[in-house]
Amino acid sequence: MTDFEFIQMSPGTVELGWRFDGVLPKAAVESMSDFASGQDFRTLFFSPRRKVAVAPFKIATTAVPWNALFTCDDYCDVANLKEACSLFNSELSKRGWRLPTEDEFEISAGGELFAWGNEIPDGIPYAKQTTFTKHKDITSRGFRLNEDPYNVELVSTVFKMGDGGVSICGGNDWPIAWLSLSPTYRAPEELVDTALPEYLESALVRPVLI
Repeated sequence: MTDFEFIQMSPGTVELGWRFDGVLPKAAVESMSDFASGQDFRTLFFSPRRKVAVAPFKIATTAVPWNALFTCDDYCDVANLKEACSLFNSELSKRGWRLPTEDEFEISAGGELFAWGNEIPDGIPYAKQTTFTKHKDITSRGFRLNEDPYNVELVSTVFKMGDGGVSICGGNDWPIAWLSLSPTYRAPEELVDTALPEYLESALVRPVLI
């Protein structure tokens, strides 16, 4: 069994979701709007702005591929992401764990647009195609977040911290590939619906103690 370090997160009321209007450079906003093709990029790519009250919880500081924790041959047969999360939670519960909620994940990883602040780096977050390195750092709270957009992290019931490499493989303009490394990011539903088995295959999980 993989050994995890769990951090206690305190109860309280916090603001989550997209809350970064006026923060990003004009060129980034224009590129994001163009990519959204007439839709609001904030609702297309990010969780909604909201205030939430949370109870205390303990969450793992790292995420690992789910198949390093358990075997689940049925994951390819699920009809939708909600069913997949139920299946994975059933397996995790055997170890006293569960998937984090989106609120819990954003609280743990949160702060600003990215773990390192609101700066959108140069290039793309892959190999040597950027001079930026802070996306590889451990956060001030001690969390290691996904640095590779080809992966995704599964919370209940969305994929976060990656887009499966869609932006990089698609050659999308800056800063689209970087946006998926924002804790507020959600993999767009239409992408997930068309490639759910592939998303699940590359998914990381970060357990919360039940």
